[in-house]
Amino acid sequence: MATADRFDTIVIGVGGMGSATVYHLARRGRRVLGLERYDIPHDRGSSHGLTRIIRLAYYEHPSYVPLLRRAYELWRELQDLAGEQLLHVTGSIDAGPPGGGVFEGSLLSCHVHNLPHQVLTGAELSRRFPGYRLPADTLALFQPHGGFLLPERCIVAYVQAAHALGAEVHARERVLDAAEKLFSGRGYAAVTLRDIAQAVGLNHASLYHHVPGGKEELYVEVMERGLKRHHDGLESAIAGAGDDWRAQLRAAAYWLIEQPPLDITRMRLSDMPALSQANAERLNREVYELLLAPIARVFHRARKETDQATAMLLTGMFLFMVEGVHSAPPFGVPMTRRQMADMMLDVMVNGLVSWKPHREPDEDERRAR
Repeated sequence: MATADRFDTIVIGVGGMGSATVYHLARRGRRVLGLERYDIPHDRGSSHGLTRIIRLAYYEHPSYVPLLRRAYELWRELQDLAGEQLLHVTGSIDAGPPGGGVFEGSLLSCHVHNLPHQVLTGAELSRRFPGYRLPADTLALFQPHGGFLLPERCIVAYVQAAHALGAEVHARERVLDAAEKLFSGRGYAAVTLRDIAQAVGLNHASLYHHVPGGKEELYVEVMERGLKRHHDGLESAIAGAGDDWRAQLRAAAYWLIEQPPLDITRMRLSDMPALSQANAERLNREVYELLLAPIARVFHRARKETDQATAMLLTGMFLFMVEGVHSAPPFGVPMTRRQMADMMLDVMVNGLVSWKPHREPDEDERRAR
């Protein structure tokens, strides 16, 4: 996860309200993180489903009308950004008995704010809109500006717009945390989707509905999240260590040993072969770009003549060393993880300084032998 001072605001819950909050804060130049425990969108809040009604005249109080006018502007702005229709203006009906709160309150809002409207009896309403069959003495207020929104598409549109402005939004946090713990402890093959569902208290079928790609989809998402977290942390540690490559390696090692181990060896040898070829190639590429490349660049800075293959070999040795710190027995010697990392780094760095790249002897050298 990002450092504590990376975000100005963290929004918990990215539904109808949260997604809009993330977007508008990002639009104002704030550094925003949105956290959602389930999917985006999901069916466990108040914004799921196909439609939600919207209208200008609220029966609750006329003071809502200025807010609604602004809301219409913002919904139209969002659908322009998204390139799809989110707001459907169809006209709407507020109906009830004469003197009832719904009809009288809506009518008051129309009068106070001079909103276009029509008052219809139950019989008139049925003739105009045959789908309605209300008692004859019912009074109905027709608002031509009423309509409906597509709430789940609105949430997605806000999140995408927020991403475009630099906001970060993380979904399935609770599910991903549970899956990460299980995959890390048991490996991919030993974990089932049912295990993950039980760990978060969800019905197995419900989890599968939200993760149609099954266990493999979750595994890839978990690994990508972990690799991105490691990439951000490594880059920050290396950048904060100054220009000396030794200090950069030490800072990278210190950061890594404080994190849960990724166990790249098991991931490459055991987990990835069980994935589809496309997902295995995708993760291999991201392991290189997000985890190996930042460290390989440090080794290249250490020895300019170090070619890419050698830099990657040294990076692999470095990561094996760090993983060894996580699992090494104490051997009866009281030593902290950082002290162990220091000892291993000293051996590696001193060897690197004195090491000469292997080259094949030229023809004169072969004759001399």
